[in-house]
Amino acid sequence: SKSVETTMNAALRRVVGRDQHPGGLVRITALAPIHELLMQTYSTALDGNPELELKLDSKQEFLSLHRGEAEIALRITNAPPEGLVGRRIARFAYALYRKRGSPTPSAVIGYPPPRGDLAAQDWLQRVVTDARVRVRVESDRAQVEAVRAGLGVAQLACLFGDGIPELERVPEAPLEWGDWLWVLTHPSLRELGRIRVLLDLLYLRAARRNAPMLRGGAFRLVPHTRSGTRKVP
Repeated sequence: SKSVETTMNAALRRVVGRDQHPGGLVRITALAPIHELLMQTYSTALDGNPELELKLDSKQEFLSLHRGEAEIALRITNAPPEGLVGRRIARFAYALYRKRGSPTPSAVIGYPPPRGDLAAQDWLQRVVTDARVRVRVESDRAQVEAVRAGLGVAQLACLFGDGIPELERVPEAPLEWGDWLWVLTHPSLRELGRIRVLLDLLYLRAARRNAPMLRGGAFRLVPHTRSGTRKVP
């Protein structure tokens, strides 16, 4: 039953949480572009800890830390799941993107409900008065491809949009700050050696090393404190 599974997972975390050796497997769940951004940090972790192994999951459906499907999660959210601990390390900025070299179209590329696209429409209407959603897609990748093909504009995180050569920001549209990037783990695992190593690297190296690249509006960093993780309400 579900209650038995939950009890077993909790017992397993208590056992492995006593291990301070920075070796073994760590499963990290995040969107693919976040993993791509952090590859150098992952390399540093592996180089410094020969017995450490990583499994990087990038499914759209995030793995559950509560069910023991992963040990670390990188989430772009303002409301992290309850019962986890973590650090809010950076804030994303968003811009409107169009096909490079093209005039700003009035069509917005959005998503079917319940994913919001009205914010992008309202945003574009500040620049193009008759803007409206005319194309809807099911995935972030399809949204990028639609912009690349010139079907309209889309609201993208600067971290992602700035890295696509065929796209450019709509210059008249101001940046808008969005959700935060959190590094999360389960409370019973946070002092585990291999988890501690990755948590520290993900903050100290990933956030700060990528700050110059992201300063154009992709990240707003949170000052680091050595007190470590804090509980997510």
